[in-house]
Amino acid sequence: MKALPRARQASLIIKEVEDETLVYDMDADKAHCLNSTAAQVWKSCDGKTSVQEIASQLSVPDGASVNENLVWLALDQLEKFKLLDEAPAKPAMLAGLTRRQMVARL
Repeated sequence: MKALPRARQASLIIKEVEDETLVYDMDADKAHCLNSTAAQVWKSCDGKTSVQEIASQLSVPDGASVNENLVWLALDQLEKFKLLDEAPAKPAMLAGLTRRQMVARL
């Protein structure tokens, strides 16, 4: 089964500032600052695009390809911030890892 993440849209105020996207969650009364990579991942989470497809769509300044694990790391952060309506299950190699362990593995 493909992992098809879907971004949350309800009760959010979104503002793009330079290389960051600010997201204010009105329900939780919390603000989140997404770096450009996390913002690109979040904007690609339409419930129809797989994690692999998101990785291939991401743009990076030097034109290098983006590792799928980077997308999983961003999804982990977005899930923690409660910015996903549907969060896909992590692949076995990343399941059960803390964010710090995920970063170390990348």
